[in-house]
Amino acid sequence: MSRIARAFARPGSKALATFLTCGHPDVETTLSLVAAVSAAGADVVVLGIPFSDPTIEGPVLQAANVRACEAGVTTADVISCARRVREASEVPLVVMGYANVVYSYGIARFAADAAEAGCDAVIVSDVPFEESEEFSVPLGEAGLRLVPFVAPSTRDRTPEVLSAAADLVVCEAFAPGAAEHLPDMAARVRAACDVPCVAGLDDPTPEGAARAAALCDGVLVETGVMRIVSERGREALPAVREHVAALADAVHGA
Repeated sequence: MSRIARAFARPGSKALATFLTCGHPDVETTLSLVAAVSAAGADVVVLGIPFSDPTIEGPVLQAANVRACEAGVTTADVISCARRVREASEVPLVVMGYANVVYSYGIARFAADAAEAGCDAVIVSDVPFEESEEFSVPLGEAGLRLVPFVAPSTRDRTPEVLSAAADLVVCEAFAPGAAEHLPDMAARVRAACDVPCVAGLDDPTPEGAARAAALCDGVLVETGVMRIVSERGREALPAVREHVAALADAVHGA
């Protein structure tokens, strides 16, 4: 059983995944944040690769990407960070980035290096299903999976989009108003496959996270931790631990 699968295998408990922009404010702080969110109850950590043009992110993550890029953080640095996490922890790691950064690094090289570093899966944010094979095949050859997304607009295409899903599916509810589609998205995922699905949320309250987790198998919080980091920088760890602990208690008990 994979590390991600184990995170969703506890009877009667949902899973919490948290997103971190790697290298904001610096890589050493990211390593401390991974340890902090894991200790506070996060079951999966998603490491974001900084990109100079994060067009599908909100303002908090756009600013975090820009600052990490200005600090010189590269894709190789993110993979090195993942390797250092894996040396100290068995927390499931998903690495997330835009197609351009993976292309620039080299898709096959990226797949091999991410697998060697101990990553468990990959999200490529801006690649539609119809163009995903260019990434999913090299990743699969390296023993990694490309995490698929289901959106309110996926509808009848859900079985096709999830045809190769393994370990994790994200139901997109990041945008305002999208959460109302979660019951339908989760039902379509469950009809198409038996892979756990998480509700992708922006910055929920514990109550909002619990409501979403009750509909899915867990929650992926995209902006919450990085909002605190952007406000407090290297002094963010205590507030991050408190925030993630509240989310974890709510999600695990949903």
